[in-house]
Formats: sequence, structure tokens, C-alpha cells
Amino acid sequence: MILSTYHTQFRINKMTTITIKYFNADDSEALLGEEISIGISEKQLPYDPREQNIFIRKVFARQKYNSWKVLSIDLEQDTEEKTIRCKMLLSPVKYGSQSVSEKHSSNGSKLIRGRLLECDFGYFSQEVSLSSNKVTTTKDYNSKLPFEMVKRRLVVVVSNKEDPALVVPISTSNKSKNHNTVVPISSLPNDLVTFKTNACYAKAGAVCSVSGHRLFPLRVEVGSKRVYDFRIEKKLSNDDVVNIKKAIFLGVGGHNILSEAEEAKTDIGKLQSENELLHKKLEEKSNEISELWKTLESETNPA
Repeated sequence: MILSTYHTQFRINKMTTITIKYFNADDSEALLGEEISIGISEKQLPYDPREQNIFIRKVFARQKYNSWKVLSIDLEQDTEEKTIRCKMLLSPVKYGSQSVSEKHSSNGSKLIRGRLLECDFGYFSQEVSLSSNKVTTTKDYNSKLPFEMVKRRLVVVVSNKEDPALVVPISTSNKSKNHNTVVPISSLPNDLVTFKTNACYAKAGAVCSVSGHRLFPLRVEVGSKRVYDFRIEKKLSNDDVVNIKKAIFLGVGGHNILSEAEEAKTDIGKLQSENELLHKKLEEKSNEISELWKTLESETNPA
């Protein structure tokens, strides 16, 4: 599982001390660790977990887990004391996970065209100040920016045995600025944990190159938990993959080329039909000539 680098930036005017305390929700909210920043007016924190499932990597002393789900972030601001105090409640992620590249090395051998995987695209950063609402940052180029693909998504691989891999996200929505790049999927397996609907679409306009370290096998349910099963290599049908590749071509301006190719294909079909017709007429004429020769021979040869 790729851990999120999702952050919320807190811009605190004139605040010189920021204290962050981490607590373990699975151990009576025991204190895991504490960070104190002095002389710093801005601090990065995980994105608000009320809106998304947010995970972080954090190594605490005397803790065997280093992957954590963020349950809540509580802030207390004191402008007179010039301090901000943050309480972050975490829950350990107790099952390990490896990306495709971690499990099988980075040679791309398992990144087969048509294979369905989960991709962690990351998430937006946000800036927060005392006098304004949260605003998505457009200046932090180490984080996701508006209109880029975000969060954990089901994807299909359209390259073949390459790392990084070209992937196309799959969605339950068919909304797009260019409907030529939205492809209905007819061969999605019906037992996926992440998708409980048969109606889904490949967003070919969002094709992108990602590291195999962002790609994970599909999850299966074991009891009440969802775990990754590296034995599963579910794929889309060849017809679906071909339609997705055509839509990718349309998304990069290949409409005219495809139209010309279709016209050429139609013209070739017409020429083949005409050729077959001419070949048939030729055979008929050959038969007529053969009959005439037979008649001529019977008339000219003496009895």
C-alpha cells in the first residue's frame, strides 16, 4: 500500500511555536510521540480525514507499526501565546502490503496489458490560515495540483511489461469533457472489493505513466478485513483493451487519422467487392470461351 503524502498546510501568522502530538486510538489513546517546531509559521499536516481515507508513514519509538490511518486532527490556536497545538489520532495499519514493483522487482514482468490493479495517485495539499477557508494550493509542485488524478483508484494497464506503466483509471461515472475518451467496460469481474457495480467506464483521457511502486494487486475480503492477493491477475477482455487504446488515440488528437483509416478501410472493402465481381465476370467469360472452343471443335472436326 502506498502511503499518502497528502498534506494540509497551516499558515499561522505570528505563531512561533507549533506542537503536534500523536495518539494511538487502539491503545486508549496512548501518546505515541510529539513534535515541537519553534520559529516556524507554517506546518504541513495530513489532509482532513473527515473527507477522505488518509494514511501516513510515521516511525515511533517502541512501535512495530509504521503505517497509520489518520482518524482525526484537532487544532487549538492561541494568538496571544503565539502557539498552535495539534492532536492527531492514529490507528495502526496491521497488515502489510507491497506494491507490484516491491513484490516482483521493477522489471515490469507483472505489468501485463489489460491487467486490473489499484493505483494510489496521492492527494491534494491545502493551505489554511486564521482568516480564510481552506484553499487548494497551486504553488506546491511536490503535491497534487487541481485537475490531476487523485486518491486510490482501479486502473487497467495499457502498456505491456514496462515499469513505469501506462494506466487508465476506471470509474463508475461517464462524465468527461471529451466523451470520445470515455469507454464503457463490459468485462469487469463481478467479485472486486473496490467495485460493486457492473456499470463502469475507462477514462482514456486520463491515461498516465506511473511507477510500479504506485500499483497494487486487487483486494479480497478475508473475514472483516480487506487484504491484497498477489495471486490474482484479473484482466479486461481484449475487445475492451482495444477500445480503450483507440480512445487514447482520440484523446491525443488522432480523430482525423482514425477517420481517414476508417475511410481507407471502407474504400478497400469496396475495391475488394469490385475485384470479386470482376473476377466472377472473368470466370463467366472464360467459361463462355471454353464452350465456344468446344462448339468450334465439334463443327470443324470431320465425323
